[in-house]
Amino acid sequence: MMFSKFINNKDFHFNFFEKRTIPSPYNIIRLINNEELDLTHIDKDTAKRNVLLVELFPTIFIPNIENPIGFELKKYSRQRDTVLA
Repeated sequence: MMFSKFINNKDFHFNFFEKRTIPSPYNIIRLINNEELDLTHIDKDTAKRNVLLVELFPTIFIPNIENPIGFELKKYSRQRDTVLA
């Protein structure tokens, strides 16, 4: 079964900084110093799929995600492995 037709995969870093778009569930984004980012010049990406997978979200941002009723929100982070010589 092809799951790609159900998954909307977004590279947040590329979309935000290069294409100037963000996935539609993000309604407010703050910096870690609690300063709210101005999103007036950022377009909302409203692609509709069953699953939204957002990768490469900058750690200096704190998202406020609008979660519609009936959807489950799961967050995870991948920590980079540190190799000490």
